[in-house]
Amino acid sequence: MKLDGKTSTHEILNKKEYQDEDTIELLDLHIDKVLAKDLIDYETIFPGYHMNKESWITIILDKKTKLKETYKLLDDSYQMTVKSGNYIVPSNISIFDVISYVEKNKRFIWYKQPKEMKVGDTVFIYVGAPYSQILYKCVVTKVNLKVYSNRDMELELIKKFKNNEYTYNFLKEHGCSFIRTPRSIPESVAKLIN
Repeated sequence: MKLDGKTSTHEILNKKEYQDEDTIELLDLHIDKVLAKDLIDYETIFPGYHMNKESWITIILDKKTKLKETYKLLDDSYQMTVKSGNYIVPSNISIFDVISYVEKNKRFIWYKQPKEMKVGDTVFIYVGAPYSQILYKCVVTKVNLKVYSNRDMELELIKKFKNNEYTYNFLKEHGCSFIRTPRSIPESVAKLIN
C-alpha cells in the first residue's frame, strides 16, 4: 500500500500486518496543528482516527512505538485539553460598545458566565469584527451574580493589549478558531497571550 498522505487510518489498520491481531491499541491525542503535520509518519502516527484530522493524531501502540516521544505527546495533549482556568469570551461591538464599557470601569459586570468559571480565573475578551482580536485580559472577581441574567460575573481589567497583538489568525494558528461562545482555552495558549 502506498502511503501518500491521503491514505486513511482505517486503510492502514486493514493492512495485512494488522489483520491477524485480535486487538489494535490506538491512542488519540490533541496536538498543535503545526506540530501534527510534522509528526505524522504513516507508520505509527496518523491523522486522527474519527477526530479532527488537523489537530488530532492517532498513534498505533505496538512494538514500533517510541514510548518516550509518546509520553511527551500525551503530556502535551493533556495540557491542550485540560480546563485551565483561562477563558476567551466574545463580544460583538455592533451590539454593545464593549471598548467604552471596559475602559471606563476597572471592575464591571459581564453577562452570562460559563458554569465552570470561578473566582480567580482569567478571561480574555475577544472583540469581533472589525477588530477580530483579543483586546483585554481580566480576572474573575465574583461569580453567579443575578444582574442581567441568572449567571453573570464581575471582571476586573488587568491589561489592555495593543492593536493587532492577538488577532483571530493568531488564535486560529494555536487551535482556537471557534470564538462564537465563551470557551476554555489551553494553558499553552494562555501563556502565549500573557
